[in-house]
Amino acid sequence: QTPEAGRKEKPMLQSRHSLDGSKLTEKVETAQPLWITLALQKQKGFREQQATREERKQAREAKQAEKLSKENWRSLTRLPQRRW
Repeated sequence: QTPEAGRKEKPMLQSRHSLDGSKLTEKVETAQPLWITLALQKQKGFREQQATREERKQAREAKQAEKLSKENWRSLTRLPQRRW
C-alpha cells in the first residue's frame, strides 16, 4: 500500500509544486516596490533597443557585403573582355 500511495502522491506533489511556483512568482512580481518594477521595465526596453540596433547593424553589413560582392563580380567579369 505505501509504495502505491507514494506513487500517487509524487505526481500530485510535482503538479502542486509547479502551480505553487507560478503563483509564487506572480506574488513576488506584484509585491515588488515600484522602483524595482520601473527599473526592470527600463532594463527590458534597453535590451530590446540594443537587439534592434544589432539587427539593423547586421542588415546593413549584409547589404554592404552583397554590394561589394556584386561590384567585385562585375569587375571580374569585365577583366576577360579587355584586350591588351
